[in-house]
Amino acid sequence: MLAICLLVDLFFAGAQSDFMVTMGVFGALVLRALSDDPQPKVLTFLGVALAGLALALNHHIVGWESGWWFAVSLLLALLYALWERIVNWFSI
Repeated sequence: MLAICLLVDLFFAGAQSDFMVTMGVFGALVLRALSDDPQPKVLTFLGVALAGLALALNHHIVGWESGWWFAVSLLLALLYALWERIVNWFSI
């Protein structure tokens, strides 16, 4: 559902949107949705946060010139992409 919202927003935001960030988050959300494994709740919250950041970027609510927002978005993306490995690493 979040991936569909991102696609719709990409068309509404038009030339003002950041295409690469939006499509990157879209691809990550779709790949997780197509997975047969059940997804942890943490990944759902991380996906919502990533989609929210992409939407905020498209509507210029968040300025990427700030190093703080860049660090937060990078941390969220890494957690989203590597969540299973992080959990397995700490469970050893």
